[in-house]
Amino acid sequence: MTSALLEIEDLRIEYRKPGLLRRKEPFVAVDGVSLRLERGQTLGLVGESGSGKTTLARSVLCLVDPTAGRIEFDGTDVTGFRRAGIGGTTRRVPHWYRRRVQAIFQDPTASLNPSWSVRDIVAEPLRVHTDLRDDAVTRKVATLLDQVGLDPSLDHQRPAAFSGGQRQRIGIARALATEPDLIVCDEPVSALDVSTQSTIVNLLNQVQRDTGVAYLFIGHDLGLMRHMSDRLAVMYHGRLVEEGPAEDVYHRPADDYTRRLLDAAPGFDPAEQRRKRELRRPVAAG
Repeated sequence: MTSALLEIEDLRIEYRKPGLLRRKEPFVAVDGVSLRLERGQTLGLVGESGSGKTTLARSVLCLVDPTAGRIEFDGTDVTGFRRAGIGGTTRRVPHWYRRRVQAIFQDPTASLNPSWSVRDIVAEPLRVHTDLRDDAVTRKVATLLDQVGLDPSLDHQRPAAFSGGQRQRIGIARALATEPDLIVCDEPVSALDVSTQSTIVNLLNQVQRDTGVAYLFIGHDLGLMRHMSDRLAVMYHGRLVEEGPAEDVYHRPADDYTRRLLDAAPGFDPAEQRRKRELRRPVAAG
């Protein structure tokens, strides 16, 4: 078996309240999680708010420092990478890692600079991480916009001129600019309406088929995640409670929390909706 693109081993992330009155015991956001993502595949990380899934994703992006455990990317231990290289034992995040690991964020409005044109937004990673300049950058931006279904002639406009779905397409084009091996997708469709969600999911699937990029896909909708993912991992209170092939987890969940997440999903039958509302209460309280 070839080595995985991303391996997470026994990862633990703790937070301590700053100041003199901080509590003695730290808050454990991620508690002993181990995961593996193969090249060109999608690992769906599912859980409710506060489950630790976004914290784990931010640690892969080197935006959160692990307390213990290991993160390995393409055979390189990246656990010690830090944004600013603070302290004598840390390693600054190298350009090659930023180039090969990109992100698509939940809110396309907040994640795009409102004062920049679309051309500048998509071109920025090209100018930072590649040797392309001037006309070559312009041509690459046009290619990327066309790839995500946007008219390249609109690249002079600012994000406010576009719909939510179009803004997310701009974010996807920006993430694809450096031809990454891995994209961390932090709930990239949850802020969009249902019909737009479908088009963005289809776009992401097509991009994966065309480029072979791997996704660490964060979400809470097991139905959507089942269609998007090769494997599903379910988190609850910082711990991994279930992980396996997407179809197995969805149709034959082994953990009671996973079953309750499935039961809590919205449906179309009023009686079924009432039953699921009752089931949602203990899930939310947990």
